[in-house]
Amino acid sequence: MRANRRNEGRKAYFQAQRQNPTGNYTEFVVRTYYLIYQACGGDFKVAIPKQSLDVRRMSYAVYDGIYDKPDHGYSQVISSCLKDLERAGYLLIQQRDGCEYISVEKPLDFLLEGEHEIYCNRFWNRESFFKRCSCRISAADLFAG
Repeated sequence: MRANRRNEGRKAYFQAQRQNPTGNYTEFVVRTYYLIYQACGGDFKVAIPKQSLDVRRMSYAVYDGIYDKPDHGYSQVISSCLKDLERAGYLLIQQRDGCEYISVEKPLDFLLEGEHEIYCNRFWNRESFFKRCSCRISAADLFAG
């Protein structure tokens, strides 16, 4: 019950920030989500190994147009974004065979109208920000049993 209220509070915060931004964190969260979404091929049924995330390369896309380059704390910022997205139910991170896998669970429901398409266009055709990995697996295979 308490976790649900906290997650709803996170969603409300993100939604309020989309309408009246007071900082950049929510933008970082959205960009992190869309980079994971891209890595999963836009498929909610695909999971990728979390270790395949190249956080340094991701940081350039996350910080693009906000700062000249990522600051020294970029890995903590992206880590916080991933945790918030997982806690709010947008991403799922689970263990299998000693490896953490990440998948996209649901669309961001706090975006303003038309933003989904804008972010898809922005990140979809760009160079992949992830290490090459042939380990994409079906999320159903990953999370079953």
